[in-house]
Amino acid sequence: MKSPPFSTLTLLAVLAAGSWWLVRRLPTDEQTLPTVSLEQPGYYLRDATVMETDDAGRLALKLTTKTADQDPKSGEIQLSPVRVDYFPEGGSAWLLTAQNGRLPENGRVVTLYDQVTLSGTPLAKQAAAIVRSPTMSLDTTTSIASTSAPVSIEMGSRQVTATGLWADLKQDRLTLKSDVKGQYVR
Repeated sequence: MKSPPFSTLTLLAVLAAGSWWLVRRLPTDEQTLPTVSLEQPGYYLRDATVMETDDAGRLALKLTTKTADQDPKSGEIQLSPVRVDYFPEGGSAWLLTAQNGRLPENGRVVTLYDQVTLSGTPLAKQAAAIVRSPTMSLDTTTSIASTSAPVSIEMGSRQVTATGLWADLKQDRLTLKSDVKGQYVR
């Protein structure tokens, strides 16, 4: 039997060394390949209206927005602009509007900000109350609207400013927290 020429042995040795080198460069079970996290987007709605009814099937809340975008990390929903028609049981109808708002995932508190307006007719035979503030929250479970920001209230020719507001929309009751200043003109 004749032995292979030296060049064939050299070629086989180079191929074996190359294969060994390539195998060493491939990741093993201990070495994991870097993973790329593909973040799932939250949902989004355009020109959306969400309605909520009470236990008797009566309309309690109607939220309308041009955009509703869910943050996939927090689950919070950003609304812009937003309008909330609120009909508390036993109370007067109220309207809240703002340039922006947010709602926590599975939350019952709508937080409105940027040019917030709360309007309604708290008592029959009175002028409509218009409350303006940079921010306000509405807890739909308790029917309480509140803010610690500056507010201005107009009721006909009457004007009042204050810092902070607590409003029980079911009882048609507004409470100003501090720094209250008013002007009543007949």
